[in-house]
Amino acid sequence: MSAASAAATESPTSASALQDEVRSWLAENWDPSLPLGEWWARLADAGWSFPHFPIEWSGRGLSSADASIVEHEIRAAGAYGPPHGIATMMVAPMVLELGTEEQKAKWLPGIVRGTDVWCQLFSEPGAGSDLAGVSTRAVLDGDEWIVNGQKVWTSGGHYAKRAILVARTDPAQPKHRGLSFFVIEMDQPGVEVRPLVQMTGDAEFNEVFLTDAVVPAESLIGDVGGGWSVALRTLSYERGSLDPEAEAGIQFALDHDEPAGRYASGELNDGTRGFMPTGSEAWRLLCQLAAETGSVDDPLIRQELARLYRLVRDRPLHRTPCGRNPGGDRPAARSRGVAPQAGIGPSDAGLPRPCPHDARSGGHPARPRRTARWTLRTDRTLRSRHVHCRRDR
Repeated sequence: MSAASAAATESPTSASALQDEVRSWLAENWDPSLPLGEWWARLADAGWSFPHFPIEWSGRGLSSADASIVEHEIRAAGAYGPPHGIATMMVAPMVLELGTEEQKAKWLPGIVRGTDVWCQLFSEPGAGSDLAGVSTRAVLDGDEWIVNGQKVWTSGGHYAKRAILVARTDPAQPKHRGLSFFVIEMDQPGVEVRPLVQMTGDAEFNEVFLTDAVVPAESLIGDVGGGWSVALRTLSYERGSLDPEAEAGIQFALDHDEPAGRYASGELNDGTRGFMPTGSEAWRLLCQLAAETGSVDDPLIRQELARLYRLVRDRPLHRTPCGRNPGGDRPAARSRGVAPQAGIGPSDAGLPRPCPHDARSGGHPARPRRTARWTLRTDRTLRSRHVHCRRDR
């Protein structure tokens, strides 16, 4: 029995007990001088990387609320967090739910330890918002699928080890029914990655050309022709990246030999700083924008800000067993199921201000929630001084 499995059989009965356990483990194991790869391996072996994952797959089987406590304690200790990106945000939950036991054993260990970076091959030059319109073909040849086509806007494609791929396997079927969902190895002769250079000079995205690329038959997820439903399920997990509590939705190529403390301190850039403001930082920037534009005293602006804050503070979401928001009911961000917190009140400017508090006082540490749609709408409102109110449906 692994250390994580043994500990999970004696699961803490309270939030404070869980806090004590995580703090004790971090005090014994977190060492800023540890190579990043070794630190991530320690987290995974102990089940703390993704504690909401099943015990048999490097988790602890904790609830979403308890997993939130673990995340907070890792941050509070100044330790570097677990791997993040498409692999952890989308691929792992999908494989846990829809993958075979062999697929889980093959792909999950590299994901939880951060050794395998993934990307997604969905969009095409002629099929962006219409995912069902993809024309990339996959033809079965014995026990392999031969793939030909082009994908575009692929983040991290130039260093990813694997990718999730949607391809057309039956062009005679209506477009939603002729798709299949695969996992493809990026390092092979039939895969060519070309960077798309932006006006900033950066090349965050790529176009990927597939020419007789090979996918083993056992790398099909779900049924042949069932790719549309798998793709929808996979994309539903992506909603977690819209939550300020979530890590950036892309994993950069980090040096596993560098000390983890250099990434934790920000001395080495892991690509996430500035990628998307999170938690109290996102709320601070929004309130700062209101002040800078002279909108703080505008009653309509204040009403929009309060509406935004209440909308996500009080809204619980249903979550899947592996801890992700399935996104089936509303386009809202991930929630830990936290009840409205005591201690959250108006700031000096009269705007709502979150105040995280300790689990020993009856709750657990929380950060403000918001939906990306409402935040972006409020941001536009502040900048234009024009209020656009519409109920979220």
